Amino acid sequence: MIAVLQEQVDRQSHESLRYELDILGLTETPNENPYHLVLTTAQKIGLTMDERDLDYVRRVGPRGKEAEDRLPRPLVVSFTRRTKRKDFLKQAKARRCLDSKNVAGSGPERKMYVNERLTTGNRQLFRAARIWTKAQGFKHCWVRNGTVYVRKGEGRDGSPAIPIRTSEDLQRMSAKNIHNLQPSE
Repeated sequence: MIAVLQEQVDRQSHESLRYELDILGLTETPNENPYHLVLTTAQKIGLTMDERDLDYVRRVGPRGKEAEDRLPRPLVVSFTRRTKRKDFLKQAKARRCLDSKNVAGSGPERKMYVNERLTTGNRQLFRAARIWTKAQGFKHCWVRNGTVYVRKGEGRDGSPAIPIRTSEDLQRMSAKNIHNLQPSE
């Protein structure tokens, strides 16, 4: 019963984030205008937007010491419509060569990433799945609509996308991989 309730809470938490994205690697400055940063990013990826498309934009996480080598805090973007969020994410994924200096205009040149906003549980599961993927020789690990997926090889090779919903899924797959590697008697 507790597992069912926890799953419902997790699903509701994910639903509350369905309008949001994270922008990672974007240089943080003391008097920055986060809305301007998002609109500039949209322009750089070829998307037309204005402030009415944004519900709110803010940095999340604790402020660190002023250090050049410190990674900037993520920028959370909440859109007023899911279609704009979807378009922004799609365009950003298509243009993987986006860097912070082109958007912010100052600071070190860093690669920028635009990702789905995840709940704490999903973020931990995604981190564990990425580690597991490398250890097990899988080629891909990604998130789509809040669900973590792994794939052994390229999709064209007939390798299916496997959804990972809990850490137990990874444990079961580890046991299956070890069993498949054992020599038969």
